[in-house]
Amino acid sequence: MTESRELEKARRDVLDLSLRNPLLNFRPSKRRGLEVVDELSREVFRILVRGERVMYFLPAPEGRAAAESPGDVPSELLALLAEPVEDPDGTAARHTDNKLQTALTLASLNLRLRASFRQARLSIEEQGVNILYLALGMLRWYESETSTVERRAPIVLIPVALARSGVRENFKLTWTRDEIEANLSLETKLNRDFGVRLPEMSPEEDLDVEDYLSRVERAVAKRDRWSVARNEIHLNFFSFSKLLIYKDLDPETWPEGNRPGDHPLVRQLFGGDGFANGAPGIGDDEHIDGHSGAAGLHPVLDADSSQTLAVLDATNGRNLVIQGPPGTGKSQTITNLIGEALARNRTVLFVAEKMAALEVVKRRLDAVHLGDACLELHSHKTNKRAVLDGLRRTLALGRPKAGRGTEDRVLLEEARSRLNEYSRAVNSPVGKSELTPHELVGRLAKMAADGQAVEGAGLPIRGSVSWSAEDFARRRELARELQELVRAIGIPREHAWWTCGRLHFLPADVHSVRKLVAKASEALRRLEGTTEAPALGVAADFRKLRPGDIERIVRTARRYVEAPALLGADHRNPAWADDGERIAELASAARAYAT
Repeated sequence: MTESRELEKARRDVLDLSLRNPLLNFRPSKRRGLEVVDELSREVFRILVRGERVMYFLPAPEGRAAAESPGDVPSELLALLAEPVEDPDGTAARHTDNKLQTALTLASLNLRLRASFRQARLSIEEQGVNILYLALGMLRWYESETSTVERRAPIVLIPVALARSGVRENFKLTWTRDEIEANLSLETKLNRDFGVRLPEMSPEEDLDVEDYLSRVERAVAKRDRWSVARNEIHLNFFSFSKLLIYKDLDPETWPEGNRPGDHPLVRQLFGGDGFANGAPGIGDDEHIDGHSGAAGLHPVLDADSSQTLAVLDATNGRNLVIQGPPGTGKSQTITNLIGEALARNRTVLFVAEKMAALEVVKRRLDAVHLGDACLELHSHKTNKRAVLDGLRRTLALGRPKAGRGTEDRVLLEEARSRLNEYSRAVNSPVGKSELTPHELVGRLAKMAADGQAVEGAGLPIRGSVSWSAEDFARRRELARELQELVRAIGIPREHAWWTCGRLHFLPADVHSVRKLVAKASEALRRLEGTTEAPALGVAADFRKLRPGDIERIVRTARRYVEAPALLGADHRNPAWADDGERIAELASAARAYAT
């Protein structure tokens, strides 16, 4: 089947059998991890795993040179191997204590342990996976018969943890009680490329490290220059996540008919036609509160319409991907999905690449009292006993008791009804304009951003609410024409002919206007030759007069005409201008006297 072939191809892509993988080509780091020297693998396994004891690290003996690079062992430490032993099998007293000898000075040892501690903690916090292992035994192998580069690969990997009670205390090493791993990458690499099958490793309760290393040694004995360094021990970081995925997808480990390639989702994923989902149950423009499916949901956290639609689609069995930037409510939606599944008596498997994502959802579930429904299965803190204790605690809780909540439901329905009415109002067209308040407010906001906002109460236009779309288009065209006219002649109030008061000017009016202009020009010429012209403030050249000057002259002339005859007055006397204040006082006194 095409789906099975594509799945097998994707499965092979997951597997990293390159020399970048430290499980195949181990190279010690100068900054983190360390090598344990002058120790026996079988004794370390007995103390750390069998006895479940705490082990400590020893620096190089005082006064002896320490290793300058990973893999080097001081000659002084090598001399210790010649010391007398207590057992005929090569076991000395220093091999049976809980101290792990290193070839580093005390300062270098502490630096390495601190760096390893921080890296291990970071991996647990981000991914929830412990990748710190104590490797017992090392396979030394070559890529080909002509290769001169020796490769090293760890054989037995014990998951361990570094801890200390205080910053001034020594680091201690403990077994995490997780499953002890064989080097699965090495097994796959040797089987595929060299036809070498490594022996199967027994569970930790039955594991004999010495015997297993001996069997590995016999398995590779036919390969030229290959060997097993039984007592080469390293504390370092190794990751099995991708290889475990590779093994889980092996169709041979699944029963017939229930293999990964037989699952409908996998067949749709690799079949080329994609997921055969129908249309969503609710359209984007429908009111979700009125839908019968949405009314039956049990949200435990606030949710907007898009989040509610996602929960409804998932509940109805649709396959979907929810994506969005941080802070858009993805973990909130996942929490509602889990709560809905619990309300419908379903189970949920929630996995994430980052531990932080799991913890966020778990905290949200704890906040709504659903945390006890969660069973933590894949975490550095989880073991068989913890799983059983979690099941026992949850079963002992009994059936939850909930209040009637009648008042809350009434208030919820009332608030929901008000919000829906508001939503319908702002999204319904105003009159016959086909424009909603939502769109109109948006246009006003855009005008405000462009510096064209209508101030105060806006621009009231009587009867505009009842305009049809045609009425609106016709008036908009009139407004456009007015805008063009204003652009051509300027602001009407500031126009030279504004004071004439004429609203219309036709070609037939040109003759009468010319007659009036001629009469006015003739009157100005006559005035220019009289003695009254300077008193009116008329300039010698009438063509230089501005509209404001003309208005002032007209007002002065009217007062001049209306004033009584002042015979014998010297209008040209400069005292009228120089003694203006005294004249004003005299005029005021005269008005008071007349009253």
